[in-house]
Amino acid sequence: MRLIVVGLVTILAPILVIAGCTDDPTLAGPANAGPAVTAENLREAENDGLFPTVVDAAATTSGGSSWLVNVTLLSEYDSPARYADSWRVLDANDNELGIRVLAHDHAGEQPFTRSHTVDIPSDVTTVFVEGRDQINGWSGERFELTLDR
Repeated sequence: MRLIVVGLVTILAPILVIAGCTDDPTLAGPANAGPAVTAENLREAENDGLFPTVVDAAATTSGGSSWLVNVTLLSEYDSPARYADSWRVLDANDNELGIRVLAHDHAGEQPFTRSHTVDIPSDVTTVFVEGRDQINGWSGERFELTLDR
């Protein structure tokens, strides 16, 4: 019996070693294993989790300068101790056109969408939306939104 086990190990060991050595990216294994790419680590790589990310924005108007702006924020770190506390709409010259204050955390609702009515001058065709963290301030990362005039 011992001879059979030793024989199997002798035969199978080189096969197992060869099978583990591959450059084929479709095969999983220690040679090509790495951290999984997720929305969270992409976001954290972008801003180190210090700020909320504006993941979507849309604006509608019924005419005139009044626009309803809907903004979707992702702030997975949200807790009562620290959360995304506002977002704002800026023009191309960094003039603040409107700000939506968020009064509490949204820890159980990620991402989340909130609306705000903003007066946007008729000559403005593109606005920028920026999120704010209550501890770290404005993100500086802006979502560009082209207005459908």
